[in-house]
Amino acid sequence: MPSDPTTYLVAGLVLLVVLYLCFHEARAQVMQKRLLETGDLARATVVSARQTGSWVANNPVLAMTLRVSEDGHPDRELQAEKVVPVMASGLFMPGAVIRLRIDPTDPNNFVFDEPWASK
Repeated sequence: MPSDPTTYLVAGLVLLVVLYLCFHEARAQVMQKRLLETGDLARATVVSARQTGSWVANNPVLAMTLRVSEDGHPDRELQAEKVVPVMASGLFMPGAVIRLRIDPTDPNNFVFDEPWASK
């Protein structure tokens, strides 16, 4: 059994990082579920989309510009980077229309409200 304090320090730091990542992922899932249930429904037309070169769990991160149409609000453009399922990434062509749920307290925060989006 190692008794070197450095070993315990490294093990403690690794544990903290793992706990942080688990907490962050769980929080993101709760936020997504909350937005799907309570977010304002909107339609977004894809203006542009491109892969950033980053991948998360074998899904590409897309940098996108969307023209958002929301009842009671003027149309606006929104830029975001989102992880998109690899099978849905081809849907992000200019002119495509995608359903969103927008956070009423932060209009730049949204989730996709589509059958292919993880729920």
